[in-house]
Parts: sequence; structure tokens; C-alpha cells
Amino acid sequence: MFQRTKDGWRQASPRSKVLLVGSAVVIFILLAAVVWSVFRSLNEEPPVYEPLTNSLEVDDSLEALVPDANALPAPKSLNRAVLERHFAAIGGVKRLTSINSLLVSADIDLTDGESMSFVIAKKKGERIRLSYKRQNVTITMVVTPEDAWRSVRRDGKPIQVEDLALKEQDNLRRSSYVVSELFLAMNNSWTTEYLGQQAFNYQMAYCYEVKVNPRHIVRFFIDPDTFLDIGREERTFEEDGTLTVSRSINSDHMDISGLKVPAMIETYVNDKLTQTLVVRDVELNPGILDSTFIRPDLPPSPEE
Repeated sequence: MFQRTKDGWRQASPRSKVLLVGSAVVIFILLAAVVWSVFRSLNEEPPVYEPLTNSLEVDDSLEALVPDANALPAPKSLNRAVLERHFAAIGGVKRLTSINSLLVSADIDLTDGESMSFVIAKKKGERIRLSYKRQNVTITMVVTPEDAWRSVRRDGKPIQVEDLALKEQDNLRRSSYVVSELFLAMNNSWTTEYLGQQAFNYQMAYCYEVKVNPRHIVRFFIDPDTFLDIGREERTFEEDGTLTVSRSINSDHMDISGLKVPAMIETYVNDKLTQTLVVRDVELNPGILDSTFIRPDLPPSPEE
């Protein structure tokens, strides 16, 4: 056998010899690669592949945050993982539901150069009182299950008391963004849709859209790194067909007894800055009397 191979090699042409040697080299390289691959697979730990998922990995599930998971009706189509991380980032569902009353003091700087103080008091039982003072005039709006009114005071004396319009009542009931307007929407079962990541204030953010009514749409934006609420966009279609777009940019979140709230809120209407709200103080569960929400009586006029 060896002699026949040797004779065949002597009789082969130079070109055939080159092709034969080249083929042998290629075969040797391929064989060596296979042997090396098998050797590595026998000596290395098998790789661990993370399962693919359409949502984020969640460290704390909703069930761990609140005893009743149904307290937050969020189907999987809303990307539940983002919602869970968002509510965990701002204090946790259990912390949010434990708030019986809330008192927020802030200053509002207007673009016309003036400023006013702002106070909002909320109490369970859908009792909300918002007051803001500009120079010597204080305007107060209150919504309760029994009444809804606005009062105007000048130099501390009431000069006007009137009923609050339905639209103003709806806006005031949603004035809980200092806690979480998105959480309020979820618990009220308002129509909510997850829109994926969208651009907001020069960055990408998770976006949720809430349809308050056919003419009123609010979008909320959540930071993909901190999962804090970084802003909202409100679209209102007026009866005459006019579209008003207002945007609020939240920043400088501060920790109040485990609750994260934005300390600065800039509001733009149709891309024009209209006001900047700077939160001075937030009190959780202060003692707020029910009498705070009772409509005041006007003093009798001199003619009477």
C-alpha cells in the first residue's frame, strides 16, 4: 500500500502534487478546528441564555407592594412592568394608597414677571381645596362630593362666591399630580393605553395615554432609567375645533417621607412657557378639618 502511494507520487505531475498538498493542509486545519471546538466545549461551563421578554425584569412585583393586586387594574398590554417600576420609584403602591390627606405649598413664577403662592389640600373622600394668592387677591376653588365652589378674597375679605363649572371641577379632581395623576387614572379605570417609547424634552421616555373624554387626552412620560414621572402632555379639543397643547416638565424630584415628588414643574402652552411651579413644602397625612372645604358665606351688602 505504501509502495503504491510512493510510486503514484513519483509519477504525478507538479500541478497535481501542489493541489494534493493544498487539499491536505486545508483538511488538517478543519480537523484541528473541530478538535479544538470539542475540547473547549468539554472544559467550559455551558452558556446561560436570558429568556427574551417584551417587558422589563421587575425586582418588586405589584403583589409585594400592595396586598390586593387588583388595586391597580393594569392588563399586560399596558406593559405592567413599567407601571410597577414607576409606582415603586415614586414610593410604592402601598405608600400611595396610605395617603389620607395631603398639603402642598408652592410658588408659581409667571412669565409676565409676577409670582403667586399656591396651596393645595386633599383629603380622602374626594375633598380638594386649591388656593392661590396674587398680590392682595386670593382665589380658592373647592370640590367635594356635596359641593363645588370658587371664592375670591381681597385683603382677606370675601367679595365673591360662585359655583364651579363642571370643566373646572374635572380639572381640580385631577390636580393630584404631586402624588401621581397616572395612579389616579388607573384606579379610576380611565381608558389608558401604552404607547411605547416616545421623545419628550429631548430624550426617550415610556409613554402612557389617558383619555379623560373624547376631547381631552393626557400623556404621561416616565424616565427609562429612574422610572420617575418626568412630564405630561395635555391635548384639549375645544368646541370650536381649536386644539390646545400644554406640556409640563417635572424635575428635581425630592423625597417626602418615602414619596418622590417633583420639586419643579415648568408648564408650556402651545410651546410657550407660561409658568414655573416650585414646591416649597409637602405634608403627608396632616390633620385637615372637614370645615376647610365648606363654602363660605358672603357678608351682607351695605344695601341690605
